Amino acid sequence: MRLVLLLSLSMQSVPAQDRGPAPLARGVWQEWVGSESHGTFLFKTLDEQAHRCAFTSKTYFEREHKRTWVSRIESGQQVEVLSERIPDGSRCRALIVRVLTPKALESPRYKWRTWQSAAEIVAPRGNLVLTGIVLEHDEYSLRLRTRDGKRHLISLRADTRFSHAGADSARAALPSHHPIQVRVSKTYDNKMEAFSVVWGEILRPNSY
Repeated sequence: MRLVLLLSLSMQSVPAQDRGPAPLARGVWQEWVGSESHGTFLFKTLDEQAHRCAFTSKTYFEREHKRTWVSRIESGQQVEVLSERIPDGSRCRALIVRVLTPKALESPRYKWRTWQSAAEIVAPRGNLVLTGIVLEHDEYSLRLRTRDGKRHLISLRADTRFSHAGADSARAALPSHHPIQVRVSKTYDNKMEAFSVVWGEILRPNSY
């Protein structure tokens, strides 16, 4: 009994590992540290999970379709963050951070999407995120060229989600030769399958 109690206490003392936010996540800005060109910021997603993301001089901060700066974002403001995982897997790196003003929130694209279940908000499916150009796609798969020039054949599942500019979409609407971000997992035979595919205004072609 004493051993069980000690093990229980030791497990409680280990902090939960940050799984990282979804590739396209909405939340509330908490704080930031660093300079205008490099640092990290903390934001809390709608499931009350806090995530710290790195930003660089290449991160694009936007308010009402105009560029802004990290120092001008105030605690409590709603933001939309497009991110990728840093290779070490410990946290995310922000590509685009969009401040959601009251005017922006009136747009239908920011209405909470009904296809997101509570379980998926807490634990997004897929443990790998790939960003690149979609070369071609059909009903069963898509071919992606990533920034390092590699080409990946990714299988599409019956329940793969497609999101255009923050709103639910369909595979048929996905344009070829367009930047996308795909959340994937590897199968037992080491093939990749997609759980979500994101593209649209928030993904800027000049980033590739």
